[in-house]
Amino acid sequence: MDIDSIEWRVLPILSHANFNRGIKKIKSVVMQDTSLTGFVGFNVEKLNRLNINNNRFLERIESTVKEVDGELVIAANSKGLKVILSDLEYAEKVVIKDADEVDIGNLENVKQNAEFINNKFTQLDVPHLKEVGASLSISKNANLERADFSSLTDVGGGLIVIDNMELNKIDCFPSLKTIGGAIEFRGDIEESSMQQLRLVKGSAIVKSSSSSFDCKNWIENQVSDVVRGGKIECGSGNSKTTEVFLVDDNGDITKGAAGVNEMKDQGKESGPEEIETKTSESSGHKLLSRFSTKGTYGIVIPSFAWGFITCLSFW
Repeated sequence: MDIDSIEWRVLPILSHANFNRGIKKIKSVVMQDTSLTGFVGFNVEKLNRLNINNNRFLERIESTVKEVDGELVIAANSKGLKVILSDLEYAEKVVIKDADEVDIGNLENVKQNAEFINNKFTQLDVPHLKEVGASLSISKNANLERADFSSLTDVGGGLIVIDNMELNKIDCFPSLKTIGGAIEFRGDIEESSMQQLRLVKGSAIVKSSSSSFDCKNWIENQVSDVVRGGKIECGSGNSKTTEVFLVDDNGDITKGAAGVNEMKDQGKESGPEEIETKTSESSGHKLLSRFSTKGTYGIVIPSFAWGFITCLSFW
């Protein structure tokens, strides 16, 4: 079956969709505010868009897609959601929130932002990812203990690793050489190591609740020679303040006024704060679900029918 796009929005009674023969060609998939429990059967290699959000019973997302030329957004689904995209190699943009397990181990390139926020997994393995064109954010993942970005060499924007309170060592970027924006690390961080780092085109900031983090060593041996045109700031343990150094475009360093260490007294027991993940867009009462197609397949479900739909099958 070949379909141009699928958009299912605000279908709270829809709990099952059966693609017996699978869908071979499709450009865009949007599933939002349904009662679906699984998303499988999409055996395609390329999509322009994959956006699956606010499906509170959705426990599994699995696809053989290799490229997503637009956004890949998975957010605010079931708390036990498993995301299996093991063939994915390229995406324009990646946003994964609120997932229990993620398999994107073959991902090699993200053209824009890559964001992993408020997930429940204990490890994040992206060992083949070489480049992120904009910012890479790993934030508020309460159970995250280990990450693997061992092939990553370039981040075009900022590198943000904040409030992952079980991630005590930031040693997951051993090949990283250039960062086009700022570094911001915040959490119960005991040590950080990026031995191949050669250039940071912005600030470098660490704020840790752990007294084990050695600010002096981090400043002198890891970032003082690579930061250009920003500031270096570090605070750890019970210190109320941070050390601040200003760096010009030539790498010349001057002492700045002390900053504030917000991580003081915020160890593991405090945990990360909750963040808003609602991304639903209201489609009103005009159209609740739509297949837009090039060929002979097409289904339009008007608003008055949503309460009667519990299952859709394609064969």
